[in-house]
Amino acid sequence: MDSIGSTIKQAREEKGVSIEEVHQATRIHPKILKAIEENRFQDIPSALYVKGFIRKYADFLGLATDKILDEFSRIYNDSSRPEYLLKNEKEAIGLEKRHFSTLLLYLAGIVLVIAAAYVLPHKVLRHKETPAKSEAILPLAEETQKTTAQEVSGSFDLMIRCREDVWIQAKCDGKILFQNVLKKGAFKKLTANQKINLWVGNASALVLEMNGKPLIVPVRGVVKNIVITRQGLSVGKK
Repeated sequence: MDSIGSTIKQAREEKGVSIEEVHQATRIHPKILKAIEENRFQDIPSALYVKGFIRKYADFLGLATDKILDEFSRIYNDSSRPEYLLKNEKEAIGLEKRHFSTLLLYLAGIVLVIAAAYVLPHKVLRHKETPAKSEAILPLAEETQKTTAQEVSGSFDLMIRCREDVWIQAKCDGKILFQNVLKKGAFKKLTANQKINLWVGNASALVLEMNGKPLIVPVRGVVKNIVITRQGLSVGKK
């Protein structure tokens, strides 16, 4: 078996995922991710933390987690590995907390801006006169034509909204159209003829609608193949 770090790094590179994208999906600090890939486990404060980070990283990449952890325990026997001082462990945890707090403040600012942009135009519209019935006929006809054309072509739309930051890879009819972190409150619209495959870092953060109808996401955490077709949503293997 190759070294633990090289196995994990190779899997990440084969999937075309960057260190930053893994960090966004798993909340593991980039320095710790790099230390794992380079087998610098002594740079991580505690063996207990090392195993937790390796497990989360390997799960995200779809590797044989138990086999990797067994190899780690065999090579890096906890009893022979000196522990860092509690002070250093607190500093490592504090680094993660400070990074997360900064991100929360940044996201709160984005949410306020989006909320203001959404609420103000609606307040202005309430003061305008309601359009006559004859004026509303044309948009309704256009929408009907759009729906009919979509049914004939066999395509369908998927609207993705996120309750929090989440890493997403989206394939439409086998072609990758999106692979990035979708921010909290952001929207992403996808169109496909046959199916859409989603690989997400946190399925519980997704709100999905197909052609305007809500879809229930029955799973949580890292999910590698959420399949959406005109018949609905399912979770399966690649």
